[in-house]
Amino acid sequence: PKVEYYQGREGLERLFNGILKIHKQTGEKEFFGYGINYSYTGMENFLNDIVQKRFEMNVRTRLLLPKNSKNIMEENTFGREFRTIDIPEQKAGLYIVGNNIYMFSYRDNVGIRIENKAISTLLASVFERDWKTAEH
Repeated sequence: PKVEYYQGREGLERLFNGILKIHKQTGEKEFFGYGINYSYTGMENFLNDIVQKRFEMNVRTRLLLPKNSKNIMEENTFGREFRTIDIPEQKAGLYIVGNNIYMFSYRDNVGIRIENKAISTLLASVFERDWKTAEH
């Protein structure tokens, strides 16, 4: 698989901008994964802009969050659909876009992108199973 490593705030910004780039280049209209129920301090405006741009590109966004995430689910969703599952609050997130898996941690200021069809297919299957059993 192709792997890219991102470090620091600038690295995380490149990671999230890279997700938008994948949507633009491939026309991929699905974005889903396991989210974090808070924004990285100092990056709130940047992340809100990313979410809004993804919404403007008509990308369907589905996120699974820990059960204690009701507050984020009540905010302006920009078309995001949230469901909750019985997991503790997370310090890392995992997103899937086409054949790309993005994993990142705000706490550690790091992220990676793995481009691999077999791995993304496996994780998409796990996500779909969890999505079907999650609370609305």
